[in-house]
Amino acid sequence: MFSKFMLVASVLVLAAGSADAAPTVRPTRVVSYSDLDVSTKAGVDALLARIHRAARSVCSPLEARSLTAAPLHDACMRDAIDGAVAQIRSPRVAGLARP
Repeated sequence: MFSKFMLVASVLVLAAGSADAAPTVRPTRVVSYSDLDVSTKAGVDALLARIHRAARSVCSPLEARSLTAAPLHDACMRDAIDGAVAQIRSPRVAGLARP
């Protein structure tokens, strides 16, 4: 089993009114969980907290832009968390990742 994975979030940078749209920025964070026992709820909870912190870190540039960027920020968070959970390939983590 892998004990690290790369959290990748697609953050769209929109250039309003510009014909030359800015390129897509794909910030990443490595999240390690080699110290966690993901066969336990406590281990999964700790891992999900790390994933959420990493997602906030890579998606935060969208948060500060404007109220109209809120849907982009929300989509970034959702995509980053879903992508990270999928990389782990653990039904237990996947099951607890969604409320």
